[in-house]
Amino acid sequence: MELNITVKTAELITVVTENQANHHAAFEQAWEGYLVLTRAWFEESLRRLKKGKAVDRMSPHPVPQDHSVDYEQVLGMLTMHANDTIELDWMTYRNFVDDEWGWSGQFQTTNTYYASASK
Repeated sequence: MELNITVKTAELITVVTENQANHHAAFEQAWEGYLVLTRAWFEESLRRLKKGKAVDRMSPHPVPQDHSVDYEQVLGMLTMHANDTIELDWMTYRNFVDDEWGWSGQFQTTNTYYASASK
């Protein structure tokens, strides 16, 4: 899709900052769930070892990923941008405004996996 739009840089900074805050909050919740489930897995593995039973050497729980650095890089670039407006193409709009990145699907899957464990 070939569509470019011009947006106010300050407004874009606000949107990206909000997206970053939401992302980090979701990561923190997933991290708490990861700690709960992984701790339980280690404790069960230790119980099995004490009984002389085999255990899986690899945790079945995926490590949540924090992509805050992506937002920080965007915010750094936008802060350094010299104009009051900036042109965005379709993909950049999708990333910066809609908060849909190449890693978003995996991020959501992991967060959903841990949602109930962190409560």
